[in-house]
Amino acid sequence: MRLACALIASVALVLATEGARAAPVGACGTQQPFAGEVLHGPVLDIPDASSLCIARGTSPTAWVAVQLPNLGVTRSALMAAAFGKNVTCLVGKDLTARCIVEGKSLVDQLHRPELVRASTAWR
Repeated sequence: MRLACALIASVALVLATEGARAAPVGACGTQQPFAGEVLHGPVLDIPDASSLCIARGTSPTAWVAVQLPNLGVTRSALMAAAFGKNVTCLVGKDLTARCIVEGKSLVDQLHRPELVRASTAWR
């Protein structure tokens, strides 16, 4: 119990400091973005409906996990909008990223009717 409390306190301290880094997501490797960082590269994994893995190299260990704000979409919709495409993401102070996919806002992309239809093909 003491160890768990100490771990929680340590994580809270790290997140409260300037330049805090987000926790790694799924199979995205160990690189973590910091507030204010701009990331660019292809999306090579989408672990869930709230995160993307941006490749900074060929090995998954060089991929960076970015947390997205609550977009209210499914993983399938994110797959249709971003998988295999180049993105540029700005990591905010809350450590969530606002992303541009091939020159257009990810949020705007997610609401295009053709993308909504395409998302049904992703499992």
